[in-house]
Amino acid sequence: MDYNADEDLTVETIIESGVKKYFPEGKSQLGYLKDMDLSLGSFAAENLDRFTNTEGNACSFQEYLKSHGLFSSQYHLYIRTKPK
Repeated sequence: MDYNADEDLTVETIIESGVKKYFPEGKSQLGYLKDMDLSLGSFAAENLDRFTNTEGNACSFQEYLKSHGLFSSQYHLYIRTKPK
């Protein structure tokens, strides 16, 4: 995914971009998108339902990185798939 620092990224928009890239025409090497549940995960295998700052308030991806002292170039997100 191309990262644009000016765009407010949410869990939903990141998953949407991943679907466009890894499930073109609704299918990947893992199977059909309609047969899978998708979620966003961190490198530490944490499921990310939403981004929160250090105070626990909902925020954008950019605010999440900043409040946790992280850098986008060093932080990896994964689209997690699970059969329904």
